Amino acid sequence: MRAPLFVVGMHRSGTSVVTGALQRAGFSLGPEKFLTPADQNNESGYFEIGALAMCNERLRQLFGMHHNLCFSLPPDWLEYDTVNQQVAQISEIFNRCFGHTEREAVKDPRISLLFPVYKHILRDNWPFATALICVRNPLDAAKSINKRDAISIKAALGFWLQHTLAALRDSTGIRRRVIIYEEFLEDPVKALTPTLSLFPEMEWTPESSRAVRGMVQRPLNHGDSRPVDHLRPEFISRTYEFCKELAADPAKLDSGSADAEIEDLWNEFIAWRELTPVDAMLLSLMSLVVKNNDRFQPIVKQYAHKRKPQTINFDFEAPPGAEIRMELSNMPATLWLRSVKLTDKEGVTAPLEFLSINNVAIESSELGQAWNILGPSPHCRFLSKGGKQKIGLTFSSWSDQDSTHKCTQIILKENMMLKKQLAAYQTSASLH
Repeated sequence: MRAPLFVVGMHRSGTSVVTGALQRAGFSLGPEKFLTPADQNNESGYFEIGALAMCNERLRQLFGMHHNLCFSLPPDWLEYDTVNQQVAQISEIFNRCFGHTEREAVKDPRISLLFPVYKHILRDNWPFATALICVRNPLDAAKSINKRDAISIKAALGFWLQHTLAALRDSTGIRRRVIIYEEFLEDPVKALTPTLSLFPEMEWTPESSRAVRGMVQRPLNHGDSRPVDHLRPEFISRTYEFCKELAADPAKLDSGSADAEIEDLWNEFIAWRELTPVDAMLLSLMSLVVKNNDRFQPIVKQYAHKRKPQTINFDFEAPPGAEIRMELSNMPATLWLRSVKLTDKEGVTAPLEFLSINNVAIESSELGQAWNILGPSPHCRFLSKGGKQKIGLTFSSWSDQDSTHKCTQIILKENMMLKKQLAAYQTSASLH
């Protein structure tokens, strides 16, 4: 199995546009049919293999690496249930999508946190891999992910530290380069040259240079990056400045002279994470997203964990047939979504036409149907009836360490009909 160039780093830090530029420079990203299509968050495309991103997300959830808490890869990760299944799927994706061209690039920010897994998968070929670590101004990245996912700024900054430092620390033993997003926007060819220099057969041509510069569009606020000197903890700004040094002087990575400072910053991050109260970083959210003509209108509400049933209502307006997605997310918890109720502007209950529940297709549902959904992030998709509507979700949630067991006992006591579904979930990675 050939070792690729991994494009990693914090979400919303330019990994997609950098990978798109690498494609125009001559790297293969795998068969086009397997790449995740563009949407409103990445209008130029994600330049990543969707199935691989799904495997990485399952691994992240399996290991409890919730982005609001910045948990690291557990040292005994190989002993986790179903991990071998995910590793086998990743190996199959690599064999199917790569190995057909001379130079290949694989992009997914989640790999920043999963390098030990990929080192295990690639084994003997690991020393031939390369990591390109994308780094953006931490406050700009945090603001962007806060806007997209409604994650608190403090949690997003912790997420930035975790991705950046884990990518630097866990990619030792392979060739590494750091690229600064703001410098890439200024001159993408110059910013990518230190990386391409690692591949003697990859040389800039007039055509590839024009193609790369043509795809990179500087945002209107380019040059207005937020200052980071005031950020707390202060080692956030030190980490950012250190990354800029590594981008300017890759020899520090090649020689290993930067590794001691990387380890020191990692240890500071671990100490900060351990001392930061969970409540200071955690947001428990329910979101409703209205999809209409490939545009998305998100509505987000915050709630507190309660074992007793609680209901949150959303008022929204959408044309008939528009796709609606509702989910409870952004928290390390087990949730029981008890029922979903849709009413029209007159307050009359309307029948729900479900598309899927937890990604399982549903053909239709009867009026007043109650759905029991159990898992860490239950969600459902259904079609709008048109006009002004109200949707209500009734649910219970458990956020303590023994949440799965207590949730199980309460649900089985209240609803014996859920036994079959519960047994299915207990065999999946979502409840481990």
